[in-house]
Amino acid sequence: MDCRISHSADKLILSLSGRLTYRDAESFPGLLAQIRQAKKEVEFDFQALDLIDSTGMGLLLQAYDIAQEKSLSMRITHPSASVSKILRNACFDVIITL
Repeated sequence: MDCRISHSADKLILSLSGRLTYRDAESFPGLLAQIRQAKKEVEFDFQALDLIDSTGMGLLLQAYDIAQEKSLSMRITHPSASVSKILRNACFDVIITL
């Protein structure tokens, strides 16, 4: 996974590309630290994300937990059809806006 981090007003935008998998578990704490510093909203832009596995979904849940602790809104934008299907099948759309 590659990640581009940008800020827009009170929004933290994390644009992920490639694959979010078990291989990213070691580097993900850096993104979680960014979320802890966010002001109002966290947006995961999945436009260039090709795949997410169960570990990737677990990492997303960690991000969601931090956002909830800080009263931040969190959403996922631009998921591909395949990533969207995976997330919806796992009921992520119930807790995170897709």
